[in-house]
Amino acid sequence: MSPLYIKVITLANSFLNMTSINTDLIQLLKKLGLNSYEAKIYAALVLLGSSTAGEVAKLALVPETSAYRVLDSLVEKGWVNVVHGRPAVYHAVNPELIKGRIIHEIENGFKKLKEMYQKAAKKEKPEIIYTIHGKERVLSKIKEVLLKAKSLVFISSPSESLKEVLQHVKPDKVTLRIITDEPIPELKDIDYRISQPLFAVDILVDHSQALIAMPDLSVCGWASNPLIAKHFGQFLELKWERAASLGS
Repeated sequence: MSPLYIKVITLANSFLNMTSINTDLIQLLKKLGLNSYEAKIYAALVLLGSSTAGEVAKLALVPETSAYRVLDSLVEKGWVNVVHGRPAVYHAVNPELIKGRIIHEIENGFKKLKEMYQKAAKKEKPEIIYTIHGKERVLSKIKEVLLKAKSLVFISSPSESLKEVLQHVKPDKVTLRIITDEPIPELKDIDYRISQPLFAVDILVDHSQALIAMPDLSVCGWASNPLIAKHFGQFLELKWERAASLGS
């Protein structure tokens, strides 16, 4: 290990301790759709500028055997660039570029919701889109909505959130369609597709209820309005058509 790399690691670890990167920053990155290892690897790579998988794994305190898979996932999601070689060298994408991309995705999502709401308001008496705060209350609403499903449950969600959401689905009683951001072995018998990146949890039930939540399930918007749900369903169908099919 070169003296320069030892110096970089020492300085970086000091910086990690000073800025509480293992808590506040990691939690923020998880809210933006990364899992715990992805958040740690990306934050460490930002500090290093460029690095091999082994070096960034040491700084991020992530097992080196997992670092390659995590880095590949970050490359697919557009958070990291790679220069292939022996060894491969990874570079963190400029955080400003990622911020711009996420803001664009969120603005587009809320623009679509606004359009859906306005179209629904013109055709019938406006109904409120309820906002729910707090993970416990959001999960309670998700459970309530899913348990009432009679024919269709359509979910688009990052894999980390999906596992909690699926606890309340009865796939033997409804048609279940799922879009997520990485292959999940447990879904081998379910029709699902892969799309990256995913910045929200979207749920459509029976074309009558629509719910959209943050990836960490800290807040959600919910509407029990067939017209809003119909437009939301069209949005999910478009995502479905563009996603890659991996399920059975």
